[in-house]
This record gives sequence, C-alpha cells and structure tokens, in this order.
Amino acid sequence: MKRFGLFLALLLCAARAFAYDYTNTVPSFTVKLPDGLTNVPSPLFSKYLVCLANLHPVKGHPYFEIIVLSDTGELLHQDFSPATNSSLNLSVSAKWQGIALQVTRETRVIYGETMVSLNCRIPIKPSAIELRVMGATRQETELRDDLGKILETVNGPTDWLTPAESGRGPGPHLVCIFIGVFALMIGSLRISPHCGLADTDARIAGFLILLAGLGLPYLDRVYPIAGSLHHLGLGYYEVMAAMVVLNFLVIILITLVMICIHGNLYAKDANPLAYVIPKKKLTKAEKKVASAPPDMSCPLCHKPASSLQPTCPNCNADLVRWKQAQSASRDVEELV
Repeated sequence: MKRFGLFLALLLCAARAFAYDYTNTVPSFTVKLPDGLTNVPSPLFSKYLVCLANLHPVKGHPYFEIIVLSDTGELLHQDFSPATNSSLNLSVSAKWQGIALQVTRETRVIYGETMVSLNCRIPIKPSAIELRVMGATRQETELRDDLGKILETVNGPTDWLTPAESGRGPGPHLVCIFIGVFALMIGSLRISPHCGLADTDARIAGFLILLAGLGLPYLDRVYPIAGSLHHLGLGYYEVMAAMVVLNFLVIILITLVMICIHGNLYAKDANPLAYVIPKKKLTKAEKKVASAPPDMSCPLCHKPASSLQPTCPNCNADLVRWKQAQSASRDVEELV
C-alpha cells in the first residue's frame, strides 16, 4: 500500500500542472500557463504580453521550452472557405471553443540545435492574440500537447462562429425539411389561401423542398452564405434569422415554379382545365349504373332519371329512399 502511495505521488509530481493564471486587460482574456517556467523579458517579439521560458531543464520540467503570448493589434476575420493545406508550414489545426484554428510550424537552427515553433492566432476581440510554443524538435510531441492544453484554458470574447452557428449544420434548414415532409404526407402545399398545390404536384414540390433542406448545409461549404452575412456585421441571432428567411424563400420559389408548370388549384377563378384532379376509376358495375338510360321522373325536380342510380343526377335527390317509400306504400295498399 505504501509503494502504491509513493508511486501515485511520483506520478502527480511528474504530471504537468497548468496553474499559472494570467489575466490581460486589453484585449481582455484569461489563460492558464504551465508551472515551472520563468517570466523573462523578450525584446525579440513585438507587442508581447507575457513570455515564459525554461532555459535550464530540471527534473520537474525536463525539456527546453519558451511560451510567448503577444497582441497582434488587429481583428482576425474568420475564413469560412474550405480548409486547404496549400501552405508548406501549415500544421494540423487546433480547437478553441469549438472553432478550428490553423497552427503554423517553423523550424530554425540555433547554436547547432534544431528548434521548432508552433504558432497559433486566437481570435479574441477587439484584437487577436498569438500563441507561440517553442522548443527542440525532438520534444515536438510535448510542445503540441502544451499548445492544446493552453488553448483549452484561454477564455475571452470572440465574434467567430462555430460550424453549427455558421449554418453548416442542419439547424436553420429544418424549416425546409419540416415543410417538405409535411407536403409529402398531406399532399397539400399553400403559400397563401388562394395560391398552392395539391395531390401529386404538392408531393413533388415537397420532395424538392426536402432535398433543398438537406442540400443547403453542403452548399454553404462551397459558398459560405452565413459567413458572408457575418462579415457584413450581423451577429449570431441575425445570421440565424437570415438563414430561416432563406429557407422560406426557397420554399416559395419551388412552389411558384410548380404552380407555373401545373397551375394554381386554389385560385378564385381557377380554370378546371388548368388543373385536372385525378378521379377514382369506376368498376364495370358502377359504369353500367352511371350510363343507365332514364326510366323514371325525379319526384323532386321532375327531370328524367334512372331507377338504377342512387341519386338524381340533376338535383342530387335520394332516389333510394324515395323508392323504399313507394314500395312501402304499395305493400300497405295490398294489405288494405
């Protein structure tokens, strides 16, 4: 038990502690940096805010490392275009508050030792900050771990949007998806009381609207609509409202195109020939009844009708009930 306690104590001592709290006023942010480093002046980096270094590795901090935070003095605009690896020095991206940041990697030889510098700009507003983690190339794995852990502790205001907030997720496009599914199920689609589609045409339009709702997130990756609106100065909620309006415009456009092709069923002066509603197919018996010649006079409108038909084709009178009443009256006469 004592050996286990000693092993646990050694393990905790060997683990890197990020307990150095640094707070900056302009730009406003807080960050936790590794313990065991010395705060040293750094005239090599312009506008540096803090510079921590371990120039003489010891047991608690076994490798050479320099960590620099500096103010870039400019607002970093978000790039919504697809990420490319065109830069020769581009390293793997890092995550900060759910946003992917690019990390550049630079190497240089200092006093015969190959050094690596991992640089990352953090979009704090009103001006971005730059994080540099430098050390020997043989310790690059540890340097990358430190960079990721420092980014996790950076807390400050930003106007950048996460992938879900920028419209690349299905969130704001659920309007098209819901309306498309509704039109497929109900078979009716209206954009006003006297303008819309029904039956097969409504279901075709619903299917097209559903495809639009599923495809808009992928379209935003090619042409960043939400990102462009964000660059114009719109906030998160304004961008989301604009994306919802875009969904309604897509629905209206698809519906109007279908109406131009197949006609408007709900128009006040709709022409029956412009929109043919599919009729139920009649059986042979039903066709025989419908085409039966008139052999009687309707008791209500006194126009020719057929006794085989259940209702009068002229006034829709119930001929079945009338025939039942006639049969009952004859039975009474015979009994009398």
